[in-house]
Amino acid sequence: MNETKHVKINVQGMTCAACSASVERALRRVDGVVQATVNLATNSATVLCDPSVSPEHLVEVVNKTGFTAALANEDEVNVALTHTISKKRLITALICGAVVLYIGMSHMLPVRLPLPAIIDDRVNPLNFALIQLVFTVPVLICGRNFFINGMKNLIKRHPNMDSLVMIGTTTAFLYSLYNTFTIVQGNAHGAHNLYYESAAVVVALVLLGKFLEENSKNSAKKAINSLVSMIPNTAILLKDGQEVEVPAKQVRVKNIVLVKPGTRIPVDGTILSGQASVDESMLTGESLPVYKEVGSHVSGGTICKDGMLQIEATGVGGNTAISQVLRLVTEAQERKAPAARLADKISGIFVPTVVSIAIITSILWAISGKELAFVLNNFVAVLVVACPCALGLATPIAVIAGTGRGANLGILYRGGDVIETAAGVNTVIFDKTGTI
Repeated sequence: MNETKHVKINVQGMTCAACSASVERALRRVDGVVQATVNLATNSATVLCDPSVSPEHLVEVVNKTGFTAALANEDEVNVALTHTISKKRLITALICGAVVLYIGMSHMLPVRLPLPAIIDDRVNPLNFALIQLVFTVPVLICGRNFFINGMKNLIKRHPNMDSLVMIGTTTAFLYSLYNTFTIVQGNAHGAHNLYYESAAVVVALVLLGKFLEENSKNSAKKAINSLVSMIPNTAILLKDGQEVEVPAKQVRVKNIVLVKPGTRIPVDGTILSGQASVDESMLTGESLPVYKEVGSHVSGGTICKDGMLQIEATGVGGNTAISQVLRLVTEAQERKAPAARLADKISGIFVPTVVSIAIITSILWAISGKELAFVLNNFVAVLVVACPCALGLATPIAVIAGTGRGANLGILYRGGDVIETAAGVNTVIFDKTGTI
């Protein structure tokens, strides 16, 4: 087997499983790529490829699919919390959407909802249309990212869930705008062919769904953040008898590191002088501190409870025990569970299929003699009900949350497939000390 290398890429702009599937397909088409895995929950891609493949070329390939890519360090873990949808935008969209829904559906129920005469469709059909237009526009502005991303991916020939939302709501809005114009010209019946509430409510609810998904992703990332926080950022080196504080990444093997009481040990190493009790619970789960003396091995991330230690570094940077634990957790996200692979496979053909079904539905109703309003309504209905944006997020988020929580408890999973298999375990065998 030829030697291969790993390339890690940060990818921004992915919003659904169809996005991650399109990036995966583009990367796998590159000559020399053995395997490509895109994680929607952490906005990253990991590529196993031939050494001759240029990492910059892989970034360029991702950029051509309509997303923004940048090379990541091998040991870098993307744990930045995302806040692309503000509560202010969400609340504005939901309130305006609710107003449009009330007004637009007031005459559609068995019992008419009360409306002031000035905006009643029977008394002032033009005001009835204009008031809905006024409240729909802010909703569309709040959800503008759906239209921008949807159009961008449509042009790049990588349609995603945003593309469905864009096509459906834009069609409903433009048709309603046309009927508003006919009302201005004197066609009062046009008030019964307005679909502003469809455009407003769909955008508001999808915005709510995105907000909840974002919160779920952030909650999952906090589990990894708790591991990252265990890795000290600085270390105290002893150079010619002097204490020099440096970034932990600059420590090299054989350097002498000074660890003071109550601080985390920044590297793996062997004690040269001193003795102390060390809290290793974050690695071993053992609640009682362990006594360490000259010649004892200590691990990075553990806490020196008392005493002062001089340590000769044997493992630094990504080679420390805690960094390897963190790497296992992040690699677990990249190993997809069968459910996640199935979701990715479905989402890859989902959007084109839904658009095709919507078009065929419209054509069949038109051939059967139905009027334009009915045909359009069915076209929009097929598009907007087929937007399961969480399809590609549910399993990855569950894997991140599970592996992160497991790592905190001293349990490591090698991948999402292992977690899914573990669900079928019905017998656990312990030895007499309680070790599994």
